[in-house]
Amino acid sequence: MMKKTTCVVLTVLLAFAAGCGEKAPAKTSTFAQKTENQTQTNAAQTDAQKTENQTQANAGQTDAQQTENQTQTNAAQTDSPAAEISEESAGTMAEEQTGAVKYYIPEMNATISVPEEYYVFGKDIDFTDEMCREAGVEPSKMKQYLSMSFDQAFIIPRGDSFTEPSIQIRVKVKDNKYPGTDLSKMSETEFQQTADALVSGFSVDQYSQLEKNGMRFVIFESNGPIEKTYRYATIIDGDMIYIYASVAGSEITTEQRDLLESIATSIERS
Repeated sequence: MMKKTTCVVLTVLLAFAAGCGEKAPAKTSTFAQKTENQTQTNAAQTDAQKTENQTQANAGQTDAQQTENQTQTNAAQTDSPAAEISEESAGTMAEEQTGAVKYYIPEMNATISVPEEYYVFGKDIDFTDEMCREAGVEPSKMKQYLSMSFDQAFIIPRGDSFTEPSIQIRVKVKDNKYPGTDLSKMSETEFQQTADALVSGFSVDQYSQLEKNGMRFVIFESNGPIEKTYRYATIIDGDMIYIYASVAGSEITTEQRDLLESIATSIERS
């Protein structure tokens, strides 16, 4: 009886042990599977993160490369001859906008340059009816006045009255007055004698001289019975040339004197 009981107990224990042995591997398998799945998931996430990081890095490199390429392109354009030509053109345009207009004076076979904000009326210079009316003179009267004048050209600011301008600059030429003479080619003694002769017909206290652009001028102020004038006088190839100004008031301003000098020294012989 004892042996039978012992056998039964052993049988039950073995069966229990066998049952436990079968279930344990199942639990181990499930845990392993989870671990493996998590590992694969992490690996997948890591690969995805790497891919994203690589994509961002590539994008950053692409942007940097594009920036560098654009910088190189801009530098190449700046250094190119076309860019230099463009800059020169701009400089030329700026010069034209701030420059002057040239007018030909047949009596002295030369041109003078006058700022664009001034009107020029002359015996042989074309002008419009609109210019005359803006200056307060009928075109027919202007032509008549110019034909009777001893001066070859009159220069006044745009918008000013011709008869009462803030400044009026005139050009007078005495053709071949001193044959074979040129002030710029004279000795000091010859220049002194000629300058004295030039100012002798005016009420002059003193005079000065100026050498510029290959020309030599005698500069003086003249007190006439009607007006005070400021004169630049020269002789070029025998022609006696006066370029002089009268102003509204007794004294010429520094700006007006600079304007007068710029026009006088702009003479260019043809």
